[in-house]
Amino acid sequence: MLGAYGIPAIEKAHDALVRAEKLAPQKPILYIQWGRIRALHGDAQGAVAMFEKAVALNPDIIESRIRLATAYRRAEEKDKALREYRAIAGMIGDAGAQTYVDLAVGFSSVDAWDEAIMAT
Repeated sequence: MLGAYGIPAIEKAHDALVRAEKLAPQKPILYIQWGRIRALHGDAQGAVAMFEKAVALNPDIIESRIRLATAYRRAEEKDKALREYRAIAGMIGDAGAQTYVDLAVGFSSVDAWDEAIMAT
């Protein structure tokens, strides 16, 4: 839709997120969204940086941690991804079924097959 006005959507989103960061730099959701945008545009390292900020602000948000682990994997940092998946496994408790599926997929993506099986 923004393209119809000659404004690339990624630039518009980036500008909005820069403004939002100035107003509320302590909000993890800001960095989650920014990381998602960077990941969608193939910027694995940029996504990692944003998700790391989100996790640093609130390490209890499982979505941030799953997205960080996925970003690590896409950035070919399997050891960091595995460490993050293990941290998630220790905190999910009574999470919904999708969280367990995401975790099993994550473990399998870094060749941690035993842990993938245990997550299901």
